[in-house]
Amino acid sequence: MSVEQTTQLIQLILNSALMVAVGAVVWLGLMLRWVWLDSLRRLSGLEAPRDAGESWRDRRLGWNHSSARSMAGLRRSDRRLKRQHQTATLSLFTAHGGLLLLLSSTLLLSLRTLWQANWLIQLSLGTFVLGVGGLLIGLGLCLVDWALSDGRRSHRLDRRWSRSLSPTATSSLTLKRQLEPNLNHKVG
Repeated sequence: MSVEQTTQLIQLILNSALMVAVGAVVWLGLMLRWVWLDSLRRLSGLEAPRDAGESWRDRRLGWNHSSARSMAGLRRSDRRLKRQHQTATLSLFTAHGGLLLLLSSTLLLSLRTLWQANWLIQLSLGTFVLGVGGLLIGLGLCLVDWALSDGRRSHRLDRRWSRSLSPTATSSLTLKRQLEPNLNHKVG
């Protein structure tokens, strides 16, 4: 190999390694969103035992049976949360596939340094393009779902979840509520 070919191969390997790092960050972000939606889904009672029926979910969440309107809202919110969870799962798997393709592209380029086979470069570039496409599709699915979602219910569940799990969050929230009137009084 000439010096120019070696330089180009090193640049291709570095580009591929950089995209692997970017893909890992995107995958971790999508994984965090999936874990967050999964915890909200479990908190909302969607993971009820199959034979328990609606009464188990209602008792767990403490909903009033007298209001059919609130039950319809709860069902709508459950469906929305389930759809968001499914979309997050799909985007996570798509980004995971893209990350694996980017890793295989880097491996193929590394193998090209050992063997003098030009078809490895072409195969590596193809897997690189497919990997970047998978990452973009996964990120796009997540962003579209995030833009279309109505976050009011999920934020309310998130606050309830954080308060129920961590005593420090409850105490810091209480402290913040106690300090807010004093801060407003001093500023105003």
